[in-house]
Amino acid sequence: MFRCILHGDVSGGAASEFLTALGIADATPVCLSWDGATALRTTWTIFRKYWDDFCYPASDDVSIAPEDESWLLLYFHGEQFEFGIKKEHKQVPVDTARPLADPQH
Repeated sequence: MFRCILHGDVSGGAASEFLTALGIADATPVCLSWDGATALRTTWTIFRKYWDDFCYPASDDVSIAPEDESWLLLYFHGEQFEFGIKKEHKQVPVDTARPLADPQH
């Protein structure tokens, strides 16, 4: 299902670096979902800058995806991120100043 899966432990304050290294274009609209009844739409830059206002350790599991569903970022309440690109998509809309970390996996 996914051709690239990256794992990020964000417990030590490394989340901003991990999210920036994904290279997703700042203007990309993303949907965040906590459960079947709770979701919101924002831009990647807002999520990347304020991710800890959306993801609470010990309580939240959050799914983050663009409108075209070409990739998926999961936040687990154990302070872990997982990122994957769907196999049928060649790449995510990237910011060329910040290329996707390790895109060959």
